[in-house]
Amino acid sequence: MAAFVSKYYLSDIECKLVFYVHRVGRGVSMGSTCLLSVFQAITISPRDSMWAELKLQAPKHTGNFSILCWILNILVNIQILLYMSGKCNCKNSTKITDYGYCSGTVSSSTVQPVHYLLLSSYDVLCLGLMIWASGSMVFILLRHKQRVQHIHGTSPSPS
Repeated sequence: MAAFVSKYYLSDIECKLVFYVHRVGRGVSMGSTCLLSVFQAITISPRDSMWAELKLQAPKHTGNFSILCWILNILVNIQILLYMSGKCNCKNSTKITDYGYCSGTVSSSTVQPVHYLLLSSYDVLCLGLMIWASGSMVFILLRHKQRVQHIHGTSPSPS
Protein backbone atom coordinates (compact mmCIF):
# COMPACT_ATOMS: atom_id res chain seq x y z
CA MET A 1 0.00 0.00 0.00
CA ALA A 2 2.82 2.39 0.81
CA ALA A 3 4.43 1.72 -2.57
CA PHE A 4 1.28 2.72 -4.45
CA VAL A 5 0.72 5.82 -2.27
CA SER A 6 -2.75 4.78 -1.26
CA LYS A 7 -4.93 7.35 0.46
CA TYR A 8 -6.55 4.60 2.51
CA TYR A 9 -4.82 3.94 5.80
CA LEU A 10 -5.40 0.91 7.95
CA SER A 11 -7.23 1.26 11.24
CA ASP A 12 -5.58 0.34 14.53
CA ILE A 13 -7.03 -3.17 14.52
CA GLU A 14 -6.14 -3.76 10.86
CA CYS A 15 -2.55 -2.60 11.43
CA LYS A 16 -2.14 -4.79 14.47
CA LEU A 17 -3.63 -7.78 12.63
CA VAL A 18 -1.51 -7.32 9.47
CA PHE A 19 1.78 -6.94 11.34
CA TYR A 20 0.95 -9.69 13.86
CA VAL A 21 -0.05 -12.23 11.20
CA HIS A 22 3.05 -11.35 9.17
CA ARG A 23 5.43 -11.84 12.09
CA VAL A 24 3.76 -15.03 13.35
CA GLY A 25 3.62 -16.43 9.80
CA ARG A 26 7.28 -15.63 9.24
CA GLY A 27 8.31 -17.29 12.50
CA VAL A 28 6.18 -20.38 11.95
CA SER A 29 7.52 -20.68 8.41
CA MET A 30 11.08 -20.50 9.70
CA GLY A 31 10.36 -23.02 12.46
CA SER A 32 8.57 -25.44 10.14
CA THR A 33 11.40 -25.33 7.62
CA CYS A 34 13.87 -26.01 10.42
CA LEU A 35 11.74 -28.88 11.71
CA LEU A 36 11.52 -30.38 8.24
CA SER A 37 15.30 -30.15 7.72
CA VAL A 38 16.05 -31.85 11.03
CA PHE A 39 13.40 -34.52 10.34
CA GLN A 40 14.94 -35.23 6.93
CA ALA A 41 18.44 -35.49 8.42
CA ILE A 42 17.21 -37.97 11.04
CA THR A 43 15.25 -39.94 8.45
CA ILE A 44 18.15 -40.52 6.06
CA SER A 45 20.65 -41.30 8.80
CA PRO A 46 21.96 -44.89 8.79
CA ARG A 47 20.41 -47.45 11.11
CA ASP A 48 23.64 -47.93 13.01
CA SER A 49 24.15 -44.22 13.74
CA MET A 50 23.61 -42.47 17.04
CA TRP A 51 20.33 -41.09 15.62
CA ALA A 52 18.79 -44.57 15.25
CA GLU A 53 16.59 -44.20 18.33
CA LEU A 54 15.43 -40.75 17.23
CA LYS A 55 14.58 -42.18 13.84
CA LEU A 56 11.77 -44.21 15.40
CA GLN A 57 10.45 -41.42 17.62
CA ALA A 58 10.75 -38.42 15.27
CA PRO A 59 7.47 -38.99 13.40
CA LYS A 60 5.56 -39.18 16.69
CA HIS A 61 6.86 -35.82 17.95
CA THR A 62 6.78 -33.77 14.75
CA GLY A 63 3.24 -32.55 15.47
CA ASN A 64 4.17 -31.54 19.02
CA PHE A 65 7.13 -29.51 17.81
CA SER A 66 4.95 -27.86 15.19
CA ILE A 67 2.41 -26.83 17.83
CA LEU A 68 5.25 -25.60 20.06
CA CYS A 69 6.51 -23.50 17.17
CA TRP A 70 3.06 -21.91 16.74
CA ILE A 71 2.67 -21.19 20.47
CA LEU A 72 6.16 -19.75 20.76
CA ASN A 73 5.63 -17.38 17.83
CA ILE A 74 2.18 -16.34 19.02
CA LEU A 75 3.59 -15.43 22.44
CA VAL A 76 6.81 -13.76 21.29
CA ASN A 77 4.99 -11.51 18.84
CA ILE A 78 2.29 -10.31 21.24
CA GLN A 79 4.32 -7.12 21.64
CA ILE A 80 3.20 -6.11 18.13
CA LEU A 81 -0.41 -6.02 19.31
CA LEU A 82 0.58 -3.59 22.04
CA TYR A 83 2.70 -1.14 20.05
CA MET A 84 1.23 -1.00 16.52
CA SER A 85 -1.46 1.51 15.61
CA GLY A 86 -3.04 3.15 12.60
CA LYS A 87 -1.48 6.00 10.65
CA CYS A 88 -0.30 8.83 12.87
CA ASN A 89 -0.07 12.39 11.56
CA CYS A 90 2.68 13.20 14.04
CA LYS A 91 5.53 15.22 12.57
CA ASN A 92 8.08 15.49 15.38
CA SER A 93 7.76 12.42 17.53
CA THR A 94 10.85 10.34 18.13
CA LYS A 95 8.83 7.64 19.87
CA ILE A 96 6.77 6.80 16.76
CA THR A 97 7.97 4.86 13.72
CA ASP A 98 6.09 5.53 10.50
CA TYR A 99 5.62 2.47 8.26
CA GLY A 100 3.77 4.32 5.52
CA TYR A 101 0.27 3.01 6.19
CA CYS A 102 0.66 2.20 9.87
CA SER A 103 2.74 3.49 12.73
CA GLY A 104 4.27 1.94 15.78
CA THR A 105 5.32 3.37 19.09
CA VAL A 106 8.80 2.53 20.25
CA SER A 107 8.71 0.49 23.42
CA SER A 108 10.81 1.34 26.43
CA SER A 109 14.57 1.21 26.08
CA THR A 110 14.78 -1.92 28.24
CA VAL A 111 11.93 -3.94 26.66
CA GLN A 112 12.86 -3.39 23.01
CA PRO A 113 16.37 -4.95 23.16
CA VAL A 114 14.98 -7.98 25.01
CA HIS A 115 12.31 -8.43 22.33
CA TYR A 116 14.89 -8.11 19.55
CA LEU A 117 17.09 -10.62 21.35
CA LEU A 118 14.19 -13.11 21.57
CA LEU A 119 13.37 -12.71 17.88
CA SER A 120 16.96 -12.95 16.69
CA SER A 121 17.84 -15.89 18.96
CA TYR A 122 14.88 -17.85 17.53
CA ASP A 123 16.10 -17.09 13.99
CA VAL A 124 19.70 -17.96 14.84
CA LEU A 125 18.62 -21.23 16.46
CA CYS A 126 16.50 -22.22 13.44
CA LEU A 127 19.22 -21.27 10.97
CA GLY A 128 21.84 -23.11 13.01
CA LEU A 129 19.74 -26.27 13.10
CA MET A 130 19.06 -26.02 9.35
CA ILE A 131 22.78 -25.61 8.61
CA TRP A 132 23.60 -28.58 10.85
CA ALA A 133 20.87 -30.72 9.25
CA SER A 134 21.96 -29.79 5.73
CA GLY A 135 25.60 -30.51 6.52
CA SER A 136 24.67 -33.84 8.07
CA MET A 137 22.65 -34.83 5.03
CA VAL A 138 25.50 -33.93 2.68
CA PHE A 139 27.92 -35.96 4.80
CA ILE A 140 25.53 -38.95 4.98
CA LEU A 141 24.92 -38.91 1.24
CA LEU A 142 28.64 -38.56 0.50
CA ARG A 143 29.41 -41.61 2.66
CA HIS A 144 26.59 -43.51 0.98
CA LYS A 145 27.98 -42.64 -2.44
CA GLN A 146 31.42 -43.92 -1.42
CA ARG A 147 29.91 -47.19 -0.16
CA VAL A 148 27.97 -47.92 -3.34
CA GLN A 149 30.60 -46.64 -5.79
CA HIS A 150 31.56 -50.19 -6.80
CA ILE A 151 28.02 -50.98 -7.99
CA HIS A 152 28.36 -48.66 -10.97
CA GLY A 153 31.85 -49.89 -11.95
CA THR A 154 32.40 -52.10 -14.97
CA SER A 155 34.76 -54.55 -13.30
CA PRO A 156 33.24 -57.18 -11.00
CA SER A 157 33.79 -56.54 -7.33
CA PRO A 158 35.40 -59.29 -5.23
CA SER A 159 32.89 -58.68 -2.40
